[in-house]
Amino acid sequence: LETVEVKGKTIGFLGSSRVIPVYDWTAGEQKPGVAITYDPGMLLKDIAAAKQVCDYVVVYAHWGKEKAVTPEEYQQTMGRQYIDAGADLVIGSHPHVLQGIEYYKGKPIVYSLGNFVFGSSIPKTMLLQVDVPQEGEPSLILIPGTSSAGYTRMLTEESEKEAFYRCMEELSFGISVDETGGIRPKD
Repeated sequence: LETVEVKGKTIGFLGSSRVIPVYDWTAGEQKPGVAITYDPGMLLKDIAAAKQVCDYVVVYAHWGKEKAVTPEEYQQTMGRQYIDAGADLVIGSHPHVLQGIEYYKGKPIVYSLGNFVFGSSIPKTMLLQVDVPQEGEPSLILIPGTSSAGYTRMLTEESEKEAFYRCMEELSFGISVDETGGIRPKD
């Protein structure tokens, strides 16, 4: 668990992977390595423990199938388990493409942000801005981008941003994206 204090709130960050190339990379009680979540039991315990000391818990999950724009069933199951355990936000990576967003019990699951920097061309990628207010629900804002030749840039043309937001709505599950990239569940 890594934590930061921001304006009097403790934000906790946990990361785990369901995709590792070599099982020997797995961390153990007496061995450093990659925290894995093929069996989510340990991560669920860590999330519950983090929630006891943090105001807001973010879980990063390295998961999914490369190049698949639709999350695997296990991603949806695990993302929801993480929320049930106490996560306030789940953010995924690994597919190298964007995947959708859903709200589960009022909490967002962002299945894949795409690829921020990679050697190949990534037509659509994004950053996620999360504002956690003193009171009320956090807000999420998509910052759309594109990447090629190892360089990522923000989309700045209004028509490009609008097309990106509509794409994210199509990939997602019951969300809308406003003209500033703000995400909210559909009524």
